[in-house]
This record gives sequence, C-alpha cells and structure tokens, in this order.
Amino acid sequence: MIANFFNKTNPINYIILLLLLLVLTFLHGFLHATLAWYQVLGQQLLVFVLLSVCLILLEQLCQKKELTKNNSYAFLLAVLYILFIPGVFTNITLTASVFMVMLGIRRLMAIQGSKHMQTRLFDASLLILTGALLEFWAIMFLVLVFYSILASGDYNHRNWIIPIIAMLTVGVMYVSICEWIGMDWQAWITKQMEFSIQWNMQLQGNEALGFSVLMALLLLGTGYFLRTLPKKAINKKESYIKLSWAAVIGLVVFLISFQKTPEQLLWMVFPAAILSANYLEKIEDKRFQNFLLWVITLASFGLYYMQL
Repeated sequence: MIANFFNKTNPINYIILLLLLLVLTFLHGFLHATLAWYQVLGQQLLVFVLLSVCLILLEQLCQKKELTKNNSYAFLLAVLYILFIPGVFTNITLTASVFMVMLGIRRLMAIQGSKHMQTRLFDASLLILTGALLEFWAIMFLVLVFYSILASGDYNHRNWIIPIIAMLTVGVMYVSICEWIGMDWQAWITKQMEFSIQWNMQLQGNEALGFSVLMALLLLGTGYFLRTLPKKAINKKESYIKLSWAAVIGLVVFLISFQKTPEQLLWMVFPAAILSANYLEKIEDKRFQNFLLWVITLASFGLYYMQL
C-alpha cells in the first residue's frame, strides 16, 4: 500500500511529507526548548525551511538527472531517515551547513555538458566553503569539486585554480567580518579544526538504537548501490558516482568529527536516500517492497517517539 502510494510523483505526496516534517520539527523543538517560545518558534521555522529546501533539491536532482524512476521514494526515505536522528531538529548550525553543501552538490551535478563549467565550479566551491564556516569538516566535500574537474575531461589549469580562488574569497570575507565585530578568528579556526578518529559518543538507550538502525540502513543502501554501479547506464553513471562520493565523504566527515553526535549522519542522509531508492525500485516482489517500507516507516516513527 505505502509503496504504491509513493510510486508516483503526485504533489500530494510531497505536501503530506512536508506537513509531517513540519509537525515533527516543531514538536521536538518545543519539547526540548531551552529558549523563550518565540525564539524556539523562529529556530524551528528556520530548521524546517532548510530541511524542506534540501528535500526539494533532492527531488530536483532525481527528476532532472533521472536518478530514480517516476516516484517519490527518495523524498520519503530522506524524511524517514531524518526521524531516526531527531537531534537534527534542534541543531540549526549543522542543518544550515548541510543545506549549503547540498546547494554546492546541485551545482556540481549540473557541470556535465555545461558551457558554464568554471562558473559552476566557483559557485559550488563557494557554497561548500560557506558551509565549512558553520561545520569546518564540510570542507571535505571539496573533494567532489576536484573529482568533477577530473571527470569533465577538461584539464584547463584555470579549473584547478577556481577552488583556491573561492577559498581565498571566503577566507578574506570571514576574516574581515571577524575583525569588524572583534571576534578572534584564529582561535575559532583552531577549535573548529579539531578532529578525532576515536569513537567517543555517549548515547542513551533509545538514541543509540536510532543511531544504529539509521547507520545500518545508510551503509546497506550505499553498499548495495556501489556493488551495482558498474551496471548503470553510461549517461547516468557520472551522476551516480558523484552521489556515491557524497555519501562516502559524509561518512568520513562524521567519523573524523571531534564531537560525534547521531545527527551528524545528516551528511549522509540525502545522497544515501537516492541510492536506497534505487534499491527499492528494483524489488520485483511488491509484497516485500511494501513490507520493507512499512518496517522503515514504523521504526522511524517509533524511534522518533522514544527519543522525545
């Protein structure tokens, strides 16, 4: 039933999922509020808008690049995956950083066959580096920029300089603003650059369960896709490779973060949702397809409720 309903791209599908996200964002925000109600209202509204735009960007990629068939599975899975880590709803810095990186990825996906490659490389680099000002290790997504240059086959030396120019642009603007407001930018950068490869997360029972289930789903979806990547159509393979890189880089960003938290899996959620949707589409047994979606749906709602 649920698979049949979301097996189309009807506007009602997206409206239902966005309304659901709206309710659950505000519910979690107000139940965990430490600020005045109007501050919480503004914060949750901003988080909802950022997540909604990320989801819309995700759906645009799916349809424009034909990364999934004519369905809304990727949109659905992304929403369900987010429910496993409701801490996202109160982490505005992470959400904003992921939003900037998603905009950058969208620009990189549009490079193939484009006459404005250098402009899009600069835009993507600028967006990713802006996201890195909020969450420093988002800078790892610059790997996608350099991969896009290699994959384009255009080895003009100017292309390789563009990310460096973007880095200097963001750096000069950031230092100028810090100097203007009297902020110690060197101390901030030093603190942001801290990293750790040790597993230092302290999780409660329900939080640990939600994290573990989501991590398993993300790794299984990405792993299955990587195994089937050689069989993809040549004209789509480049886009799929970039998505795979984005999911792997998201995992690396999580693993090297100094203070690891479950919500940092958000780095993987959007690219992995598309990869998982590809697996879902290939299931020929409709009963198993419905069963799998119901299990993920009930697990996500159940673990969201348990973490309230």
